[in-house]
Amino acid sequence: MVAKLTHLALPCHDVEKTIQWYDRFTPLKVIHQREDNGAKVAWIQADDKSIFLVFLQSPDFKEPKPILSPFAHLESKWNPKTKSTQSLSKEDIMTV
Repeated sequence: MVAKLTHLALPCHDVEKTIQWYDRFTPLKVIHQREDNGAKVAWIQADDKSIFLVFLQSPDFKEPKPILSPFAHLESKWNPKTKSTQSLSKEDIMTV
């Protein structure tokens, strides 16, 4: 049996804004979304189904929390959908 990373679950403070950002700048699309006891969950994935990103919004956190800061980060490679990432505005850069 070969081990495979299937998904990465990340906290966020606004699931809807997170989805909008990924929809605007990446080829990832929502494949599952739900709300359980006030907690919101969204699964997004590229067409190749290589990995899921799962975003979890707790009802307890209204503001961004720098859980992955300052060094942890995600890097991926794809063609930006709308514009060069070199020209992102402050509003385009988000904290999940």
